[in-house]
Amino acid sequence: MTNWTVTAVQYFYRLLIHNTYFILSNGLFLVLLFFFRLSMNNFILFIIPIFFLLVSFSAQFKAVADNEEETVSLKRYFSLYKEILKNNWNIYLFYTFFICLLVLDLRILLVADLTVLLYPLLITGSFLISSMFFVLLISTDERAKEVPFKKKISWSLLVSYRLPKVTMLNVFYVIVTIFLLQNFSLAYLCFFGGAINYYVWMNLTRQFSVDLFYEHIR
Repeated sequence: MTNWTVTAVQYFYRLLIHNTYFILSNGLFLVLLFFFRLSMNNFILFIIPIFFLLVSFSAQFKAVADNEEETVSLKRYFSLYKEILKNNWNIYLFYTFFICLLVLDLRILLVADLTVLLYPLLITGSFLISSMFFVLLISTDERAKEVPFKKKISWSLLVSYRLPKVTMLNVFYVIVTIFLLQNFSLAYLCFFGGAINYYVWMNLTRQFSVDLFYEHIR
């Protein structure tokens, strides 16, 4: 086998493992999707699964960052998951509430047929969700406990503004994720979620360093 073939097989294997961990950490979401279709009408049923979905984003970011060349064990992954949840539950609660508020606003505008306000809301919401990825990334570090909640949010917005290419690609990933969740929810959780998270992490770390971030805010 050539080096290229070996690299491709290892890369595919890492994606497969990350996607498997993603499925396991979103079991509640998966169970609900077997009985209910994700839509605005029954969105309330998915509030708790969305909370844990956000936790799994950070857990995957941490797992990839700690082992870029290899995959972490299942035991290590869930150890990271529990640690991140314990240290940053308020972050995930905040963004769960934000996503619920965004969905509610979208529903109100659609029912009221106020499409002229729909696009500004979508643009603003996409930017804020894109900045959320930076918050989820910096929350994977143990030093995150020393940074006030408001500072994490404000710095993530500033970083998103200063890295427009990264932000635009994040917005693209957000659009793809929303499309898949809306139309192919089970396929997203079972086949695409882990891979998309991996590409989001690659995009975030392309021009942003967690270590440099914490050195800068000291």
